[in-house]
Amino acid sequence: REEQTPMVVVPYAKWQEMGHFPRSSDGVTRPAIKSNTRHQGADDDWVVFVSHRWWQPSEGLPDDEEDSKYKIVCRALQTLIPLYDVNPDKVVIWCDFACIDQDDRNLQIKGIASLISYAARSDLVLTPVQSEPEAMAAYSTANHPADLVNYGERAWCRLETYMFMCVGEILMKPPLFFGFGQVPIRHCFGLGCGVTYRWQLRKLTSGDTLLDA
Repeated sequence: REEQTPMVVVPYAKWQEMGHFPRSSDGVTRPAIKSNTRHQGADDDWVVFVSHRWWQPSEGLPDDEEDSKYKIVCRALQTLIPLYDVNPDKVVIWCDFACIDQDDRNLQIKGIASLISYAARSDLVLTPVQSEPEAMAAYSTANHPADLVNYGERAWCRLETYMFMCVGEILMKPPLFFGFGQVPIRHCFGLGCGVTYRWQLRKLTSGDTLLDA
């Protein structure tokens, strides 16, 4: 499906400068550079599509007051960039709060209608996991995005997952769908046991742990 409004993205350097989830009105986006949806061109962006559930929807905000989700995405990007040996200057982030207009309802509708096109131009999908006990426990055994707490049960998030799966089949390019968050690690010493937490990157279409970060 053709874009009804051009895909815009946040350059990695701008993302780092913001210190919080950028909003569309912050003016930090630029048009995405993608020459072909099947093969990466020399000048193409490396697009990270952040698929997430807003953590303060009643306030119209994607993150909490401590910018926890923003910090999780930053940590995830710091893990993914060397893992895939990508030039940081080529890394861009797509997230709805920054890349779909939040003030103009007409442009917002066009942006939502263009999501399939945006998905086709993305290199991987990233879902940040909340650092809460139930969410971390579910993430530690997740084999699919639908297994995530405060994500998988939401119809819109399930639709995004399905959209990426369909795009992957059409382009004959399996989707790279990652989660990033903390997992509980149980330790027992002598007569006592305890739990610590470790940051982990997981491929959510297979359940594979790619990296403890």
